[in-house]
Amino acid sequence: MKNIIKVPILVILTLSPLFLIGSQRATADSIIKRVDFKKDLLGLKNNARIENDTVILKGAPDKYSKATFKLNRSLVGSDTFYLIGDVKLKDAEPGALSWYTAKLQVIYNNGKKNIYRGKKLYEGTIDKWMPLNLKVKIPANVKAKTFTVEVGMQNNIGTFYVKNIRLSKKPFNQNPVFTFPLPKQLNAGISINTKQKKKFNNSLLGLGANFMGVRPNKYQWNSPEIIKLVKKIKVPLLRFPGGTVANYYDFQSDMFAIPSDIKQRKSYVKAWRKMQKSGRKFEFDAYAKLVKALSIKSILVFNVRDDSIKRHLARLNNRLASGIDIALIELGNEMYLKQNLGGFTKNVTEYINRCNLIYKALKKQAPHISYAPNMVKVTNDKAWNKPVLEKTQRDAMVMHPYVSISYKNEPMDWVLMRSLLFSYSRLGKMLKAYDKSSIKDPLYLTEWGNLCSPIIGRSHLAALTTGDAFLNIINYSEKGTVKVANLWVLFGGYMGLYDMDQSNGDIIKTGGMATVYDLLIETFLNSDIYASKTTSYMLGQELPAINARATVNAAGEIKIFAINKTPMIGNFSITIDGNKYSETAKIKTYTRKDVIKPATFPLNKKLVTEKSVSGRIELPPYSVNVITIR
Repeated sequence: MKNIIKVPILVILTLSPLFLIGSQRATADSIIKRVDFKKDLLGLKNNARIENDTVILKGAPDKYSKATFKLNRSLVGSDTFYLIGDVKLKDAEPGALSWYTAKLQVIYNNGKKNIYRGKKLYEGTIDKWMPLNLKVKIPANVKAKTFTVEVGMQNNIGTFYVKNIRLSKKPFNQNPVFTFPLPKQLNAGISINTKQKKKFNNSLLGLGANFMGVRPNKYQWNSPEIIKLVKKIKVPLLRFPGGTVANYYDFQSDMFAIPSDIKQRKSYVKAWRKMQKSGRKFEFDAYAKLVKALSIKSILVFNVRDDSIKRHLARLNNRLASGIDIALIELGNEMYLKQNLGGFTKNVTEYINRCNLIYKALKKQAPHISYAPNMVKVTNDKAWNKPVLEKTQRDAMVMHPYVSISYKNEPMDWVLMRSLLFSYSRLGKMLKAYDKSSIKDPLYLTEWGNLCSPIIGRSHLAALTTGDAFLNIINYSEKGTVKVANLWVLFGGYMGLYDMDQSNGDIIKTGGMATVYDLLIETFLNSDIYASKTTSYMLGQELPAINARATVNAAGEIKIFAINKTPMIGNFSITIDGNKYSETAKIKTYTRKDVIKPATFPLNKKLVTEKSVSGRIELPPYSVNVITIR
């Protein structure tokens, strides 16, 4: 198990011009209104106060501290506007739920319910005033004459400061700048104990995959290009037939079977029905042939909403007869989402009953296979998790612990950049909550990653922080909590390692995800992992600036996967069994000058640099590295 040792150092705040990108800036004539903290005040609640024209909220785990201001709708009408506030944050920690954070938000009523539009600051300290922008548009059909601006600290600890709140026609400069305090010199190191090692769990390196998404795509499991790609990347575990699409999959036709009560987005249903009408198949036979040839294990997602017990048994027998190695059968995909419910599973009670019937039938037929229902990523959720955990028969639980960044197709700003850099600790908190709970079931992360739109997901920073978060999956695997992890996704989608170039049909690398995955495979696949400790300056609670793990392969090579998620060069030392290593080391490094801009690359473009060094090892800014020594 890896421990992070905190190193207290004198800090400075680094705002390097290298990581600033120009944006439109609000000017005096674009300001619609400045919020009057006296005249517009609606209320102060739970340790909220106003001092020196600044809202100050002192958070607590069991209280919602907030200041609210009531504004006239006529100020903005139905035009797009920006809510802007200058913010600071001190020693903040998120609460039990993902939305228990510091936040600045607009609330309006659409005639049926309150609608919330907000920006969240998850944790840590921001000791320099930073502009926080929120883009808002109240629809024309909303008749509300007023709306509310809220500054909140919802059930989380820390202190939140906000001043100069205003409405503007234009956003204020919210450049993607590194907002964490940094030392004058960044030093880190790893101490390796070669006497303590164990076989690495290859099933942590799984990938989700399907070729039946909404965007046009000519590839499938029987495509020569995909067969070649899967062989090349050495993925040890895949998931079939995919995520959401698995809830509408007919195993007999190997095609979509769209039910009449489907609740998915119209654009999804339209694309799926088009594929169904055209006869496009999921190509299970080609998938089975490929995974058998390469000894790749499979997770299968069964259609619990529409398939009868008889069909479940027939599908199980069909898959067993195919000869694939089944690691898990997942009982539906994200059935806790309202849009996925229907058929035999219209609510949580029906889902539980259905799971128990399926489990009884399939377990009798194939007792060597594990079967698992879905759970919400917030372990203490009462509406879904509590009844599912209390009443289902199962061998494991399935969780999708995505780190939510942004669903919107909005450019990177300092808030989103900060959210990405916290990926390691945010994922760790989700896994820690499960580990510390009374639940004893093995945990299968059949989807995980940074959940964000392509404009964010295809940035270098998204790839780097995904690799960083993976190290926490290793930590909780060593605790015995996590058994399987499938990064979403091999191809296409928001966060695909690869995709199809819509201009010419070629396979491309998206952002740096494929490269980071290659480096993870090189370091961990079929290796033994050492017990080790990393010393690093801490950016926040449980958030090391530099993170590392070490393995040894069959050839006797020690490989160290090391990430530097700061804009500074990191001086990195290696200690083996108490002796400082100073001999030659080979270093592969993946970094980019622009860590923010989304990018794609030709399939065969090499993005990694290699060099040999003796003595001092330097990790470049924002870099993913594999250090090889003997």
